[in-house]
Amino acid sequence: MEAILLNAVNDVSVTDVNLPIMVVAELIVFVGLLVGFWFNMKNKTAMNTRLNKELKEKLTDHTSDLDKKIDLYRQGCNESYTKLENKISVIEKEINNITVGVANIEGYMKAICDKNKK
Repeated sequence: MEAILLNAVNDVSVTDVNLPIMVVAELIVFVGLLVGFWFNMKNKTAMNTRLNKELKEKLTDHTSDLDKKIDLYRQGCNESYTKLENKISVIEKEINNITVGVANIEGYMKAICDKNKK
């Protein structure tokens, strides 16, 4: 029996024992790299999704603020336009009054001239 054990120990080399261990170790490292790569991609995808959501929210807020400003400017322009129309209307009435006044003066002066000619 001792001869069989001695022969068995003598037949086994260092590379015979190390080779399966090295293959298993390399497989473990490879699987670890794959898992690491997968987690890295998963985290980057989650980060991109979060950043896209934040950017969309900021864009929506910014667009909403711009719409409010545009509405305020539009309202201000409309009010200014209305005030300007009112002033133009007042000026037109004054011009009409002046025109009527000038026509009255012309008629009065013509009457005076006609009276003096007689």
